Amino acid sequence: MMCELLICVIKYQHCIIMAKCMRYSG
Repeated sequence: MMCELLICVIKYQHCIIMAKCMRYSG
C-alpha cells in the first residue's frame, strides 16, 4: 500500500486516508 503525499495534496478528500496510511507505514 503506497501512499504518496502528492496524492494527498492533489486529492484532499483522500488526504485523511493517505495520512493514516503514512502513519501505518511509519
